[in-house]
Amino acid sequence: MECAASVGTSILEKIGGFLVPPVIRQLKYLFFYKKQIEKLRDCIPDLESARSRIEGKIKAATDNLDKIQTNVELWEKNAADLIQEAQQFLEAEAVARKRCCCGFCPNFVLRHGLGSKAYKTMLRVVEMSNHEPGKSGEEVSFTPERKYTNKNEGYQAFGTRNETFENIKAALKADDKTRMVLVYGTAGTGKTMLANEIAKQVEEEKLFDKVIFTAASQKPDYKRIQGDIADKLRLSTLMDKETVEERAYLLRERLANESNVLIILDDIWEELELSNVGIYFKDDQKGCKILVTSRFQHVLQNYKHTTQKFEIGYLSEDESIALFNSIVGDRATERGFQELATEIVGKCQKLPLAVSVVASVLRDKELDVWKDALERLRKSGPGGSHGMSDNLFNSIKLSYDFLDDEAQELFLLCCMREEDTNMDLHYMLTYGFGFRIFHQVYTLKDAIRRFRALVSKLRDHSLLLEGRSYVYVKVHDVVRDFGIFIASKYKAMYTIRSRDEFNHCHSEKTLRNAIALSLLYDDMGKLPEKLECPHVKLLWMWKTGSSEVPDLFFEETKELKVLDLSYAKLLPLPSSLGFLENLRVLNLCDCTLGDISEIGNLKLLQVLDMTGSTIEYLPKEIGQLSHLRELEIGRCKWLTKIHPDVLSNLKELEELNMKNTVIQWEDGDGRENASLTDLQELPNLRALHLEVESAHIKSTNLLSKKFSRYEISINTRPSIWFSNKLTAYTLFGSKILKLNLGSNLLIEELGLGMLLDCSDEVQFVGIQDVDALIPGVNKQGFLETMHMALYDTKIRYIISPLPSHPYSAFERLESLRLHTLEKLEHICHRELGSGSFCRLQQLEINKCHELKSLVSFSVAKLLVQLQEINVYDCNMIEEIITHDDQPLNNAGTIEFPQLQTLRLQSLPKLKTFFSQGLEPSKRTLVPLFSGQVQASKLTNLEVSYCESLKYLFSSAFASKLPNLYYIYMKECNMMEEIIIVDQKVEEICFPQLQYLQLQNLPKIKKFCSGISIECPLMADLKMWNCNFQGSQKIIFASESDAA
Repeated sequence: MECAASVGTSILEKIGGFLVPPVIRQLKYLFFYKKQIEKLRDCIPDLESARSRIEGKIKAATDNLDKIQTNVELWEKNAADLIQEAQQFLEAEAVARKRCCCGFCPNFVLRHGLGSKAYKTMLRVVEMSNHEPGKSGEEVSFTPERKYTNKNEGYQAFGTRNETFENIKAALKADDKTRMVLVYGTAGTGKTMLANEIAKQVEEEKLFDKVIFTAASQKPDYKRIQGDIADKLRLSTLMDKETVEERAYLLRERLANESNVLIILDDIWEELELSNVGIYFKDDQKGCKILVTSRFQHVLQNYKHTTQKFEIGYLSEDESIALFNSIVGDRATERGFQELATEIVGKCQKLPLAVSVVASVLRDKELDVWKDALERLRKSGPGGSHGMSDNLFNSIKLSYDFLDDEAQELFLLCCMREEDTNMDLHYMLTYGFGFRIFHQVYTLKDAIRRFRALVSKLRDHSLLLEGRSYVYVKVHDVVRDFGIFIASKYKAMYTIRSRDEFNHCHSEKTLRNAIALSLLYDDMGKLPEKLECPHVKLLWMWKTGSSEVPDLFFEETKELKVLDLSYAKLLPLPSSLGFLENLRVLNLCDCTLGDISEIGNLKLLQVLDMTGSTIEYLPKEIGQLSHLRELEIGRCKWLTKIHPDVLSNLKELEELNMKNTVIQWEDGDGRENASLTDLQELPNLRALHLEVESAHIKSTNLLSKKFSRYEISINTRPSIWFSNKLTAYTLFGSKILKLNLGSNLLIEELGLGMLLDCSDEVQFVGIQDVDALIPGVNKQGFLETMHMALYDTKIRYIISPLPSHPYSAFERLESLRLHTLEKLEHICHRELGSGSFCRLQQLEINKCHELKSLVSFSVAKLLVQLQEINVYDCNMIEEIITHDDQPLNNAGTIEFPQLQTLRLQSLPKLKTFFSQGLEPSKRTLVPLFSGQVQASKLTNLEVSYCESLKYLFSSAFASKLPNLYYIYMKECNMMEEIIIVDQKVEEICFPQLQYLQLQNLPKIKKFCSGISIECPLMADLKMWNCNFQGSQKIIFASESDAA
């Protein structure tokens, strides 16, 4: 009996041990639910801070064009969702608390539920905070491999050079002792264009894993060359090293890890010591090959045993005439012109550059102009310089002589910049304005108009080239040499390329007559106490680096009008700046600055640029600059205060740029900081770049002003904005509006209606209280908007016109990006007017989980200019185009005449692009693309993580893809066949297909049943985890090699 009792007691104790803790926990939920609520409320700020840190890192990485780690993006999204869930719970709890008691009987069930939910949510919040990405040192982003992106527009493949071109490629391919290839020839033969084309082709053909292009130039800048190589290799630690030797060692070690890399060194003038760069032809760098271009054959004489050389000579007479005619057009074949054309081309010595420059001048000109040009070329005497032939020199001079004085001066100014640099048009505008190039122009508004006309003229004359984007220009190195020669010989405008050259010229007093001086070399060393240039009006010395600018340096430069000291350390400012009473433009971009009060004494100053500098305070003295027309203080992260009397006194100010500079604007009397109301007192303000909180805007009518260009960001959190690659704050008039308002009511309250109607680019975040963007936010339909982006909004439709009132919207829209619109059901709900979306080129959808299709058939018919579709991570999308009540044309076909790129990723329910028109018996065999879809220009197709797809193409669709170049498929677990036969054909040819990559398609059986596939240009075929069954005839070459 005692034994039984003992056993029973033991069992009860064990049961009690299991039961008591859960019971106690449940009782805590009931009696201590308020404490659980407070614990939850206290831990939310920690998660908000963690998310804010991650947002900052994401923004910094995105601005640097880095890719975000997938787990980081997922954490950020989950953290945002959890914060929102917790805050909504706390709001609901506050309401529930009021009804928690009824009389003397508290609602114990409700209390228990609230306590339980608060406790469990608190645990999740703490857990999420503890797992903040990067907390343990791991990276939140990575630098993707940078592909060679030079389109090399204007390149022409001349018949006489085809063999040489192919031989150069063969030498680079060859797995032998040839480590270097030299391409040499006289100036103007097109060596750089040819090298660019080789870089483009070998990367497209994947002959090298990496292709790196850098310009060596006449005076090699080893640090810049090293930087270009390191950037492509993603060797970020190089920037931490100061000396060339340290950098070379790092590059040597890094290049030893590369198995297949091509480095192109363009335009070498003298023998380059490759070891100073970090290139060693030892066994540890066998995977590195070098392509060099030069005007001189001897530059690689120390590398004879590892070098093959190829000379680029003159064009044939027929090629020269064909090039000339292609530029001047039909006029060259007209009566009287044809004979002149032949003789003019002869004077150009069959040099591509000379022919192009002269032809550009004569395009659309009358016969007398052609005769005059020929006469000038006949009478031109010797003038060659810098390894340039007389004929080439005289051809460029002809183009130069046809310019007016303003265009000539602007051209010479451009030639004084670094070789092969992308020149920012905005800076060249301000320098030209300060240098008084533009005759009878007194405002920036008029200067912009004149400047644009001059740049257009210089481009037409082939003296300026397109830069890396439309806000940059470049000068061909040969043309630049001509400009430097003319500027120094006839205009007293000197370009100094080395410290020794400067010291010699300064000591010999040869710079005393200079009116413009450009010091292009790095590390200027010890500067003279005084710069003895009494007539100089423009001085560029933006590479002072660690060199100290002597206090009296500017004492004898009293005529100076334009001064660029970018990147200098100016603590304090040289007192001799006070002598510059005629200074119009002062550039202190990225300078180390302290007290800048002395700048207030430069009474004639019109442009002041302190972008990226270390200023902390804009003092009262800056308000004395009564002639100031442009103030640039963007990217000044330490700037927190602007004296209240500064902005309101700059009555002539036309442009204010405060991008990425956030100050705490103040209102009322006795304030210590500037107010936005100050900007209302500036009658000439026409360009504004501003980031501000909505609370500061409410008390002003600032946004009712008419600006000719602007970028205004309200309530921005930097990480939420898309990387702005499509438009830029430039002198070309971009109007950009970024809004994070939450409530649509603020748009009217802040007076944003007029800006919305006329903005080129609009970005919205967090709209919560409207069903549709149109007409809910804008009834006019954003008719002027070119680029639209929406992020994290709760709208259900982008456009929802009234049933009886279809109207046009987005008539100028070129890109539409929708990201994290969790409630979005349709882009367009109901019919649109015929002009809608007629210019749309790019459509991107990401994380819109309620969306079942992109657009209806009737809207798709409007997308005649669409070039690119990107759809990512949309859980409910079943098809891209869905049927509506519109009648089908041509037996139910839909055509995208301009579509080139399609990327579909993480769309688990996607089954087809467009299903309407298929017979019911065939709907179980639906491919992504059926014969109902026509996209003859499709070039790139990427499909991944689309688990419901069974087939990629129908044979009817596949047989009409003459331009398809790249196919990539990954993780489509249901994929059975690439091409399914829906019409009888014996063979399908992809004439341009070069890359086919299939990865992790476990159920795939056939490429295509019963039809042979021909891919004559196939360069790269890769398949992983693809269980093909049986044999398949795929012809990869004209010799009919079957695989």
